[in-house]
This record gives sequence, structure tokens and C-alpha cells, in this order.
Amino acid sequence: MSNAQNHESFMSLQRTAARLGVPIAYLRREAESNRVPHLRVGRRLLFSPEAVEQALIERAQEGAKSMTEPAPESGGAESPLRNDLPGAGGGDA
Repeated sequence: MSNAQNHESFMSLQRTAARLGVPIAYLRREAESNRVPHLRVGRRLLFSPEAVEQALIERAQEGAKSMTEPAPESGGAESPLRNDLPGAGGGDA
């Protein structure tokens, strides 16, 4: 792949947000938090829309997976920290 072709695969923040159908502020926040792949050139953020879309899809799938996994059972016992607090039923009044 030539440098010209590689450069053309990157888009501005505004164009990438429009192409993916997400708000500009959302995409900027995700990039600044390093949650989506991006390049910073001076003050500009550049994106490969395909890479951003893939990252968002993977994160959504991970989130969906964690929502379908059963929560660990507590066994009905209260947290030991709660029992250590004065007046929290630990007998330390």
C-alpha cells in the first residue's frame, strides 16, 4: 500500500463521526480517553473509520457478554466491612 493510499484511509473527527453516525463530542471523548484508535497530528485527531468501528463493535460485544454472565453469589453474608463499622450490626456500639 502506498503512502498516499494509507493517508487517504484516515479521516477528520467530523467526517469520521458523520460516517459512523455518532456525535462528534462522543468520538472526541473516546479518542482522548484512548478507547478508540486514532492519530493526533498537532491539535487534529485523525481516524480510520474501519478501525474505530471495529473497536466499538468489540467493546459492545464485551459489554453484552458481561451482562449475560451470572453475577457471583454472595451466599447471603453481609460484607465484612459493613460489620466492622460502629452501629452497623457488628456489636461495636
